[in-house]
Amino acid sequence: MQLIHPDDREKVGSIINEAYQTKQSFEFEHRIVLPNKKIRILHGKGKVISDEAGNVKAMLGTSQDITERKKADQALHRSDERFRAVSAATSDVVYDIDLQTNTMWFNDALNTEYNYPQRRTLYTPDWRLNHIHADDRERVKASIEALLDRQDKTWVSEYRFRLHDGTYIDIRDRAFVLRDTDRKPIRIIGSMLDISQQKELERAKDKFISLVSHQLRTPLTSMRLLTEMLSSGYAEELTVSQHDYVQKIESSTVRMIHLVNEILGVSSIETGRLNVRPTETDVCALIQTQIDEITPLAEQRVKITYTPDETARTVTVDPTLFSQIVHNLLTNAVRYTLRDGATIHVSFQKVREEYILTVQDHGIGIPMEAQPHIFNGFYRANNAIKARGDGTGLGLYLIRLILDMTGGKIWFKSQEGEGSTFYVSLPSCGMMNNQMNKAIIQKTQA
Repeated sequence: MQLIHPDDREKVGSIINEAYQTKQSFEFEHRIVLPNKKIRILHGKGKVISDEAGNVKAMLGTSQDITERKKADQALHRSDERFRAVSAATSDVVYDIDLQTNTMWFNDALNTEYNYPQRRTLYTPDWRLNHIHADDRERVKASIEALLDRQDKTWVSEYRFRLHDGTYIDIRDRAFVLRDTDRKPIRIIGSMLDISQQKELERAKDKFISLVSHQLRTPLTSMRLLTEMLSSGYAEELTVSQHDYVQKIESSTVRMIHLVNEILGVSSIETGRLNVRPTETDVCALIQTQIDEITPLAEQRVKITYTPDETARTVTVDPTLFSQIVHNLLTNAVRYTLRDGATIHVSFQKVREEYILTVQDHGIGIPMEAQPHIFNGFYRANNAIKARGDGTGLGLYLIRLILDMTGGKIWFKSQEGEGSTFYVSLPSCGMMNNQMNKAIIQKTQA
């Protein structure tokens, strides 16, 4: 009794005395004070041993130190209180799935935002799944199952969810998986954010860009044809100054056509309307064709070197999209290599389990502060704007979108004033089509 905390001695004594009198088993929790003044929490239980006459012979019991467990329980309780407080403060629908009891708790936003009536009983994960649009349901279900089978902690998915009135809204669902000490999933905590307005704006933007771009393409094509006819003397011979003016008009028209084509390309990828058609392709010949097309742009200022690798000649790629990647990288390398006599090195090789395209220049390079943004749409570094004012900032962005869609990657090394080296990698199977890459992404991100 000396070690028992003074505030617990009376309670412990009362429990033991009652067990002695009733000859019943006993169980309780209490604190003890160690010689070093530290306090521990014990869980004690025992029973009374009586003789044949019913007289108490002994009391047997055990004590277990449960200090750490009590601390964990208290921390969990505080965490749950914070979670409930945050859930009450947000307009997002927050949920908590108990995988052991197969129940699902929602915060009040399910009622206030999605108009579902309040209920005393808990929901189930199947209830939520059945309210997901039929066209999205199997995809979401497979993604969640893959998440639970893997050791990942986080999950993000977008789908359409049915409101109480039967209409659907676009949802972005973010979740976090809690696992026990054996890595077995026990809870999923997440939130459902209504992104319907955002999706509608994106659809309107894409429709507008597509409409405007298509409306621009026809007159621009006509302008280019007419300027080419004028420049060639089809109507009549031009004076030197007239020829210069027509050349400038033609050059501006070509830039506008290029910009429209890039915008259409970005739009078709972002809206999922671009179909990837991989086929076995002579990549070496494809790269050489792009080099031949780009060479006039170099105007004999820059030399482009390329030695085909016969071990990586035939690869499964979409010829149009891969040509776009090579073209954009070569165009940038030539445009931003300002020093006469410089060399651009191009290679395409099989490196272990992937193919690597490399384009190395000795141009203006990319400033350190611009490097994190270089693959963003419409972004151009300050030194690039000063060197060439006519860029769109879409070339590298378009490459990244294509590679994200086809299972590839792009990265670079660069030093301002020294030049840049861009790397594009493709898996050993080559470029993937839309469905194959989506399946792999869902599996790896679940």
